[in-house]
Amino acid sequence: MNPLRFGVHVHTHTSREGWFATCRTAEELGYSVVTVPDHIGPEGGVWAALASATAVTERLRVGTLVLNNDYWNPAVLAREAATTDLLSGGRLELGIGAGWNRADYAATGMAMDSPGTRIARLAETVQILRSGFDGKPVHHSGRFFTLDGDAPWCAPAQQPLPLLIGGGGRKVLTLAGSTADIVSINRNLRTTSAGPATAVLAAQQGLYEQDLRDKLSWVAAGAAGRAVAPELHTFVLRTIVTNDRRRAAEDVGRAYGIGSEDALASPHFLIGTPAQIADDLLERREHFGFSYFTVREESLTEFAAVIAEISGRAA
Repeated sequence: MNPLRFGVHVHTHTSREGWFATCRTAEELGYSVVTVPDHIGPEGGVWAALASATAVTERLRVGTLVLNNDYWNPAVLAREAATTDLLSGGRLELGIGAGWNRADYAATGMAMDSPGTRIARLAETVQILRSGFDGKPVHHSGRFFTLDGDAPWCAPAQQPLPLLIGGGGRKVLTLAGSTADIVSINRNLRTTSAGPATAVLAAQQGLYEQDLRDKLSWVAAGAAGRAVAPELHTFVLRTIVTNDRRRAAEDVGRAYGIGSEDALASPHFLIGTPAQIADDLLERREHFGFSYFTVREESLTEFAAVIAEISGRAA
């Protein structure tokens, strides 16, 4: 059983000093990883942020949660990822997904292909990355990419470089189970809505326990026959440290179109006192296999009490 570990996701870089302070604070509070997104907008870039984070910390790992595969030629992606891992002393976790945000595609002028096409392209990228990180020249001819290099690519410090694949649908989670070191189980974002939260929308996004079990079964099917099962990760949509667990769960349920009991049961929400949340985390590891949880930056400080609670129990 994997030990519990925690990440914090920083959505937007607002200043040099603020970014450095956040990374240092995360390390001091016991977080294992700081991650950034890959959007076209005020969020800023990826590689400069991650490289500078490792320069101002000693142990903190860094990652992408997650790259949009469609932005990246795999050879260019491999160059940037391997260099970042090498110069950080082996602290990168490379997270990648098939792409989902229509606004990003509109901002770049790129066509947004069908989910099946995007996932097939992601699968080919993963194959190329695994080959390129082995230190041999890459000769590849596939459906989406043709690469014919004479020299080996820059090698990452970690062998293998940890690869995280995130998603919420059957195809991408089956792919993740078969190829990723870390599988990030998320909402299914194929269906989005700007309207009010409803039970129908919650079901479409997979926020109920049975939906979670289905997703885990897809990962397991993909991972069948692997010597080492992938680590299971999830992104926590809401973290509320409170003494009034029931009322907070009702508020979260209304916001997402689910009942309070469903909110308390979902790994996408952490609600309660530090001790109650610690109990939930241990139970989710025991029953579902999750050992890696990422919270939003706004929960950085309050969730530290939960990390301390977990650490105290392990001592």
